[in-house]
Amino acid sequence: MRKTDGGQGFADVWFNGHFAFEYKQRGKYKDLTEAYQQLQRYRENLENPPLLVVTDIANWEIHTNFTSTARKVYKFTHRQIAEPTTLRILNHLFHDSDRLRPDRDTVQVTREAAASFKAIADNMRSWEAEPERIAHFLTKLVFCLFAEDAGLLPRGMSGERGIFAEIVSETRHKPDDFVLYIQQLFRAMADGGAALVGDPDQFLAKIRRYMDMGIRAFIFSGYPHLDECEMFGRYVLPQLETVSLPQAQGRIPATLPPTPLGAGERR
Repeated sequence: MRKTDGGQGFADVWFNGHFAFEYKQRGKYKDLTEAYQQLQRYRENLENPPLLVVTDIANWEIHTNFTSTARKVYKFTHRQIAEPTTLRILNHLFHDSDRLRPDRDTVQVTREAAASFKAIADNMRSWEAEPERIAHFLTKLVFCLFAEDAGLLPRGMSGERGIFAEIVSETRHKPDDFVLYIQQLFRAMADGGAALVGDPDQFLAKIRRYMDMGIRAFIFSGYPHLDECEMFGRYVLPQLETVSLPQAQGRIPATLPPTPLGAGERR
């Protein structure tokens, strides 16, 4: 079967007019995002089924794909299959897919989103912000929503939602933290780096997740935010295990080189 990007592939299961399945090996991926993105590349050549199902057997997601409706995702685990709610969803999946159709259509969602952004813009005007600055900021927010929905942004600490959604949720009543974290995210998106945002404990947890993946060297930058750098040095660095690269690589010189790094004052 031809994908929308021109490549060839296979759909795991297809029930015409009902659903398409994409299966991924359990434990190979951290979540089902890759499976869903792959299924998206097949769906047009599968007559655009109303339901897109992705699974690694342990976890299941049923994504709605009805025309002119908001997307909805039904999630459950293998352990929950025998529960009444899950059985009802599976029955609709095979026999009556319209029962899983979301209540809201895209027009309603668009109106609600437009009203929300208008409220944000009106609030920012009360701060006497320049219209161009407001428009630029709102454009960034819209792009974050798109990038997160398309799977271009990483997951947050919870693993249940994207990093942008997590920042908004966790800083809803902490405007100063929102400004700090969203600036870090925008900067990482502009520079191509990985954004690590949060308090020191969240920072450490994220760094250790990278270490669990096998990454052993990091280059951290908080420029140009001096206060962030000081907090990182005070609360994060002391809790990270460090090594001497010359010792680890067996490249210790016979004598200390006459440089500030070799012979400088130690504090």
